[in-house]
Amino acid sequence: MDAPMPDKQRPTDEITVIRLGDDRYPPLLRQIAKPPLRLFVRGSVTALTHHCSVAFVGTRKMTSYGSAAVRLLVGPVARAGARIVSGLALGVDAAVHEATVDVGGITVAVLAGGVDDDSVGPKANLGLARRIIANGGALVSEMPPGTNAAKFGFPLRNRIVAGMTCGTVVIEAAKKSGALITAYLALDANRDVYAVPGQITSAMSGGVNDLLLHGATPLLEAAQILNAYGLATTALDPKDIVDERERVVYECLIDSPKSADDLSEETGFSMREILAVTTALTLKNLISDDRGTFIKN
Repeated sequence: MDAPMPDKQRPTDEITVIRLGDDRYPPLLRQIAKPPLRLFVRGSVTALTHHCSVAFVGTRKMTSYGSAAVRLLVGPVARAGARIVSGLALGVDAAVHEATVDVGGITVAVLAGGVDDDSVGPKANLGLARRIIANGGALVSEMPPGTNAAKFGFPLRNRIVAGMTCGTVVIEAAKKSGALITAYLALDANRDVYAVPGQITSAMSGGVNDLLLHGATPLLEAAQILNAYGLATTALDPKDIVDERERVVYECLIDSPKSADDLSEETGFSMREILAVTTALTLKNLISDDRGTFIKN
């Protein structure tokens, strides 16, 4: 029997049960060897059936390199209309969901426990879970409400992440990482697997570099995903820039391309500020980075 739902719920608390034969069941997930017989969904049910969903996963111990990779890769794919899927864990997963919501994209978080507030874990990401729902996304699990995440639930969660998406991107992962389980499950389901090359001196890159050695596609820029799945690049109108630092940097690039050093000298911003601002403008598809030279799109 399905777990009973509370009598009084806010709209964001409502939980829908979708069974395997339901038209609302994620079509790609239905194709895996052992699809869940039912899914508990909190949020937008239609977010699960979009024609293009892409998983971005990685380590809980995200480095600054991983954080930068998330910002560069996830935003453009989310803005182009893909549904971004991840596992709501600390580290890369949470950063992926945040990057999607920050650009107005829709993201689906697949959980190892229930999707109700009491079961969502880690608790540090409960606020993020609510933002995901409020932004048109969803929380999904095959575990009924009231179920706390247990160790056995994470591989089951990972098969849903891999199974409901066209491709899986691993951003950072050590040699023993749950993200690698997701990647190999994606391969088993005959889905695309991408890996972001990592520094050979970083333990958090050992797993992704192994994936590359075993045939995963190196992912160097968001355009690879956009081209692979026929997603259109969407840019903001420059007049919609509201951050003053972004406006200053953008206007510096109107006449000619410039390096980060040039931008720092011309604006008086620190290199850290220039990195943050150029990353934001790149995610908004207002500028491009051509080997360290920034160009207005």
